Amino acid sequence: MRFALITALILSACATPYQEIGINGGVTAEQVSSDTWRIMSRGNVATSKASVADYAMLKAAEITRQQGGTHFIIVSATDAANDDIGTPALLRDYRPQSAKAYKPGQDTVVRVLTVKPGAKPPTGAMSADDVLRITGARVERG
Repeated sequence: MRFALITALILSACATPYQEIGINGGVTAEQVSSDTWRIMSRGNVATSKASVADYAMLKAAEITRQQGGTHFIIVSATDAANDDIGTPALLRDYRPQSAKAYKPGQDTVVRVLTVKPGAKPPTGAMSADDVLRITGARVERG
């Protein structure tokens, strides 16, 4: 029991880096339609809300470039804090209240766009290249 507690404390002391989603959090994307993607970004107790939002933006920019797009528009963004990703459903209701901690999360739906050179992007469109350059520079990668 003591070993498990020490291990849990050590793991929770490190913020979730930008990585594919797993037991310690991360980010993942799934295609919803030909040009629309749902991005799920989760952190652990040591991860800030800003980092989780950055992970979602960075994943949107990466998906946009992978799909041959230049820009993306955020269709919706929902706070998904305390979602308990990685905790088996059977255990979620049986943990003591003291074991529950704030874990930031965000679900974002984005639409990928291709804006021709010289054309003005639609209002609210974000340049994938700008996000990769600016947000990518401050994100810790796993």
